[in-house]
Amino acid sequence: MAIAQSRLSALVDGIFYMPFDLPWVAERVLDGLRPRAFAAVESELWPNLLHALRRRAIPTLVVNARMSDRTLRFALGAGRGVYRWMLANVDRVLAQSDEDARRFRQVAGPVWSEGVCRTLGNSKYDTASPVLNAAETAALRANLRLPAAAPVFIAGSTRSGQEDGVVLDAYRRMAQAVPGLCLIIAPRHLERVPALEREMLAARLTPVRRTAIPPEGDVRCIILDTLGELASLYSVADVAFVGNSFPPVVKGGGQSLTQPVLYGLPTLFGPHIATVRSVAGQLQEAGIGFQVHSVDSLSDVAIGLFSSPEQRASIHLAAANLVAANQGASQRFASEILQLASRGAAGCEGVGQHGRSA
Repeated sequence: MAIAQSRLSALVDGIFYMPFDLPWVAERVLDGLRPRAFAAVESELWPNLLHALRRRAIPTLVVNARMSDRTLRFALGAGRGVYRWMLANVDRVLAQSDEDARRFRQVAGPVWSEGVCRTLGNSKYDTASPVLNAAETAALRANLRLPAAAPVFIAGSTRSGQEDGVVLDAYRRMAQAVPGLCLIIAPRHLERVPALEREMLAARLTPVRRTAIPPEGDVRCIILDTLGELASLYSVADVAFVGNSFPPVVKGGGQSLTQPVLYGLPTLFGPHIATVRSVAGQLQEAGIGFQVHSVDSLSDVAIGLFSSPEQRASIHLAAANLVAANQGASQRFASEILQLASRGAAGCEGVGQHGRSA
């Protein structure tokens, strides 16, 4: 919410939490908003809200849509009836990948007409923040007080003390093999910063919080304790690990894998990646992403990457090609939303073909 308010307040008419998914709450919110179209993102499906939108003949989309393994099992099992009823209230699903589109079609079954669900790509490749250029990266590195030319390992969006432990154990092993290796670790939630700091001190590391970096001297271990800065910090790293992928994980595991890829980084992630399954598959297929399953494999893969500038250069080129091939999904989503909003409910594709009531 804080990031949305700081970045979007000048662009939108209102920012608020999703209403409780109760019929009378949804109706009251729609009375106030009177939207011309509604777009949910990824997997934010709320049955009562979607039903209320349908009753008012308001076109409804799901953009950047994805469906995890866990959701698919539930939607084909105990939740089959609820999911089919819910998806019958959706006019278009614009999926991240062909596999996600297939899953949505499998769950919806005959309630959808042809063309309701299509693959339009993943908007995570369309960064909201401009990618830093070489001069900006150099300035950021100097501001962080990282030693000149020192290799940097960054662990982004770690979710638990246990995952931090995996990262720190792996980093200690890496540091023995990679001279001068620096560490940046960014916990997903800032309330965990004090505990992480204590754990690093206990491991005989010398952590410095981002907000307390001194004006002079070198810093080798940084804890990111600011909001909205992680995407930029990937620019100063050589190898990245993305968290919420070692247990315990949230919602099946996975955080944004595209942020380090935008800077051409080899990107490591743990065994649990349900929410970013399609992107992880793309990265592995392109030779950019590496799934690791333990402290040993995390450190071994990272050491191999640090030891091979040629491989990192090849990955950088492959990442640039992958990003270029996938950018533009956000614009495609926006075009679909505007099309439905301008046509209105009466002209909405699929109306009357999969159960809409006026």
